[in-house]
Amino acid sequence: GVPLPEGLAETCCATFQTLPAEGRTSTAHELAQGRALEIDWTCGAVVRLGEALDVPTPISTTLYAVLAPWKDGR
Repeated sequence: GVPLPEGLAETCCATFQTLPAEGRTSTAHELAQGRALEIDWTCGAVVRLGEALDVPTPISTTLYAVLAPWKDGR
């Protein structure tokens, strides 16, 4: 693992709780609008780097696999 600064998780959670509940990621907007997704440069890059460094990336791997059928849009 990577050492993280003390209190980082709490700071991130506090920040996320200030965001509006209806907020969505750019990927969610692209998917809803039928546009091509940037998952090759986001999730895909994380997966490739993880594989190259022998670091498991189960969440990014799963997200990439789930979204891959729509990566070129509808």
